Amino acid sequence: MTKNKRRAWIYLLRYYSDWGFMPTLQEIADNAFGKRMTREGARYVLRQLERDRKIKVEPNKNRGIKLVSEI
Repeated sequence: MTKNKRRAWIYLLRYYSDWGFMPTLQEIADNAFGKRMTREGARYVLRQLERDRKIKVEPNKNRGIKLVSEI
């Protein structure tokens, strides 16, 4: 798993554990990567996690990310 995928995965797990729902794409871009990534960059990393079958992204939903597997 690449550094960006690992950072996003850990962020998603922690956010879900703390709040009980998933973050928005903007929150992922701002917080998982220290505001160094755009929303499109975060979307790219999420697509990679989806290909790895870690998450399922529901298009056109604000918080449309579902966890598929655990660490």
